[in-house]
Amino acid sequence: MDVNGTRFHLLQGARDWVPVLERHLVLDGERQLHWDDVHAEVTLAPHLFRFPPRRSETPPSLEQRRGADCDRYGNLYWIDDDGLGIDWRPAGRDRQGLYWASASLTTPVCVPAGADFAPCSGPSAEAPPRLRGLAVTSRHFLVVGTLSPAGLLVFDLHAGGPPQWRVWSDALDFAPFDLAAAPDGGLWILDLGPDEGAARYWRLDRYLEVVAGSGDALVEVVPARADDFWPLDAGPRVQAARTCAAGRPLAPASPPEVEAPIALAALPDGSLLILETRPDALHSSLHRFRDGMQLDRIDLKGERLTGLEPERLRAHDMLFVPAEGKDDSDSRGELFLVSEDGNQVMVLGLSILRDALHLRLEPRFLPMRRYDGKDLVSDGRDVLYHLPALWTRLVEQPRPRYGLEADLDLPALDGKEPGCVWHRVTLDACIAPGDAIRLQSRAADEPADLDLADWRDEPPPYRRHASEIAYHQPFGAAQRERQGTGTWELLLQGATGRYLQLRLRLTGSGRSTPRLRALRAWYPRFSYLEQYLPAVYRDDAVSASFLERFLANVEGLWTTLEGAVAGAERLLDSRTAPAEYLEWLAGWLGATLDPDFEEARRRLLIEHAELLFRWRGTPAGLLAMIRLTIDPCPNASLLDDLRHPERIEPLRYAGRAVRLVEHFQRRGVPGVVLGDPRRLEQPALIGAAAPFEPSQGPEPLHLRFRDFLRCRYQGDETTLAARWGSPPAAIQFPPLPPADVARAEDWRAFVSRGLGFGYAQVGQDDLGLYQDFLRQRYRRIDALRTAWQLLDGQPPDSFDAIQLPGVLPSQPARLSDWVGFVSLALPTERNAHRFTVLVPTDPTESAETRERRLARVGALVERERPAHTEFETQLFWALFQLGGARLGLDTALGEGSRYVALVLGKTALAEGFLDSSHPWGVTHRALRVLGRDPLTE
Repeated sequence: MDVNGTRFHLLQGARDWVPVLERHLVLDGERQLHWDDVHAEVTLAPHLFRFPPRRSETPPSLEQRRGADCDRYGNLYWIDDDGLGIDWRPAGRDRQGLYWASASLTTPVCVPAGADFAPCSGPSAEAPPRLRGLAVTSRHFLVVGTLSPAGLLVFDLHAGGPPQWRVWSDALDFAPFDLAAAPDGGLWILDLGPDEGAARYWRLDRYLEVVAGSGDALVEVVPARADDFWPLDAGPRVQAARTCAAGRPLAPASPPEVEAPIALAALPDGSLLILETRPDALHSSLHRFRDGMQLDRIDLKGERLTGLEPERLRAHDMLFVPAEGKDDSDSRGELFLVSEDGNQVMVLGLSILRDALHLRLEPRFLPMRRYDGKDLVSDGRDVLYHLPALWTRLVEQPRPRYGLEADLDLPALDGKEPGCVWHRVTLDACIAPGDAIRLQSRAADEPADLDLADWRDEPPPYRRHASEIAYHQPFGAAQRERQGTGTWELLLQGATGRYLQLRLRLTGSGRSTPRLRALRAWYPRFSYLEQYLPAVYRDDAVSASFLERFLANVEGLWTTLEGAVAGAERLLDSRTAPAEYLEWLAGWLGATLDPDFEEARRRLLIEHAELLFRWRGTPAGLLAMIRLTIDPCPNASLLDDLRHPERIEPLRYAGRAVRLVEHFQRRGVPGVVLGDPRRLEQPALIGAAAPFEPSQGPEPLHLRFRDFLRCRYQGDETTLAARWGSPPAAIQFPPLPPADVARAEDWRAFVSRGLGFGYAQVGQDDLGLYQDFLRQRYRRIDALRTAWQLLDGQPPDSFDAIQLPGVLPSQPARLSDWVGFVSLALPTERNAHRFTVLVPTDPTESAETRERRLARVGALVERERPAHTEFETQLFWALFQLGGARLGLDTALGEGSRYVALVLGKTALAEGFLDSSHPWGVTHRALRVLGRDPLTE
């Protein structure tokens, strides 16, 4: 409702438009309009662009089908043109070569199907076996079918080594043609058999053993025989014959089910999809099986393939790709079908709802040039097909085709009162040049009278500068870039009656289509003529009708402005303010919005600006702002610590969270304890020796220093005396680092590991700090002289005359002052008002992504930190350091400490690797990740 009390009927979204489109399909019997789920718009029915074959082309034959597949790492395997070897292309490379040749196979390992143990007396491979059918299972086995002798080659891609040749019994008449990996780690095999019409399929489990279903025929693969391992005096013992399921036949004698199967695909729900293309049929068919029963049969013709000329499809091969991000229980994905002429691939959206198969033709043009007939392959990102010399990916080409014209009758709309004057219709739509949407209307006071009323042509709509609803933006920024996108409006000329019906006619150019998102029919009309002008202007009916319609145009402009004024409070709420007003709204609060912030992140920042400002400059406030900036999915829970300050734990680091380490906390403990894995060598508070007190005098420190040096030099007092220039018994601990490099190294080692308390390295640059420390402690030089027990005339006479001690003072007060300075005052001064922000990085991120995140955090901290502080930002690498990092919190175990690929000229040496990275998100039969994978299968 607007400010004048005018209401509207709204059609928007799938719940409103889809029933109208389905009703139109039932009445007309032809799908001329289409609901676009991606953009939530009504369009003309899309047609598939067909690539016409050339007369000189030879369509691919089934003999060219060999078998191909990709493993989880992106390595591609396929059977070569001769059928005697396996070629491969490693992941991330364009070069291809020979992976394995059947000539290297001599005697097969005879493992009859269904037999656990059997003598290896199978046929010898006098000639290399021919290969047919290839698949890579989810357990990382490469399985290849062989002919004469018939069987399966099993390559363990995880462990490596030569293949195992599982030769099947001759009694099975096994002739593999196509293989497909099942989601549970097993395998489906299409077996064309030795004779025409003898096709069947096999189901193998994850251990590549035949799965027998109830009612399957059994074939004897190992005859009954005497037991070789049985005592002679115990009487003869005969082992029973071993049998195996004979496979599931596809073409029984009566009635025929699948006469000419050519390909199969495994679906996530455990069922099997088989493609059939009969030589005498005009179209192919899809059959779905489970447990030996046929569930669905769909002929690829008719309305499922609307837009094809003619409306049928004969396919050469197929590939099923599950929907991205879906698990095995979600049976949705895309089915890629190679046309029989080999010129393009059709895409069918596949879903299984209530155990029924549903297909939808996608109007995507995927051309293929010089296709040589091999299998389609998916590497997890793209679909690949083979040219005579290389594999290339399918690339969708922009060839949109649509119907030319369609009418859509909307259901009757109720104006709630007799004689209602319907005001106007607005359309949120994209009407490009060359396209059009025209409206017709009819109105009556009774629903039954609508069918008797004549349709009346309404004027063509024109595009407004903005929506008639204040602050309403029906399209996103990207969609607004399309030509003709906006709110279109038309004034109804004479629609009077309680019930209104509209007819929309969408007209396109064939290459483009109008796109209708929403329709609003406004009622009743707020008449400026009746409300604001004298009655004399309504005396003449013709003039009054014209004047009312003329003033309605002015009313449309002023009502929108009045609505903006009436709804101005929406601009002051971060949840309702339009996106373009967020910068203005943040300015009222003095907040600065990062230009890289998306809309949701901006609204979250504005909504909690008061809370963030209250904690601004504190460690908790900085961490909250950083999380709000770099978290991939920010929400209000990131600010829970600020709402409940009693829960804040300074040393709590959950997972790989952002860390803020204040340097003053590191003055006496290793930085890794506080969350900084880069700070490992720091003085420890507790040592092996007894605690030192200044009242004991300097001798205990000298003794501890001498013992440390003897241990360091392994009792070699000669070397020790030569290094320090005096007998070991006379060596004393110097308060300052020695100038000699070797002595300084010994001194620092003792301070770090043998002293027993924190001791900063003091230099002449720290003399002023030492004098200030004493000045603040004693206030007057007389108090210092008294405490240090200095005689009259003995220096120093002022604090500025005090020098750093050359040897440890023997006077207790002076020694206590020195120890307090080097162990507390100086470390605190060096680390005060300084902190480090550790930003986590993911193992799979690129160097550019890491640097961009680091720069964003640095700019944020520079803006939010207290003015008197200094900081540094560092990437938190996934380093595993025994004793210095916490497994699972600080580290990610892998082959090294750097997981990014090396980029020439950008990546530093030893900070990347040359080959492809490990796919960390995949599961593996030999790898279990705690917290992700179950320990049992």
